Amino acid sequence: MTTHTSSIAAFCDLLSSLNFSHYDELELVDLNALTASMVEGLSHGLLFIGETLESGAQFPPESLLQLSEVLTAHAHILPALHLIGDKALIELTHRHA
Repeated sequence: MTTHTSSIAAFCDLLSSLNFSHYDELELVDLNALTASMVEGLSHGLLFIGETLESGAQFPPESLLQLSEVLTAHAHILPALHLIGDKALIELTHRHA
């Protein structure tokens, strides 16, 4: 397991322990919609980076560190956003069971 993989797992484990029971139903629906919107926006950013690289465009050497940091942040935040959205839906489901 790489350092990034283990840090992603640790980040998601931390988020999985969050308690959403104090949110009302509208807040949970909003939280789920917000995380879905964020995932979509981040995915569009990744698509742009991929298409830019495929087109042969070159990033200046000084930008490569920034690009690496952006991709690492995406790798951490995307699964976390999915986890938060899922937890909001699970909480809603438990309330209506």
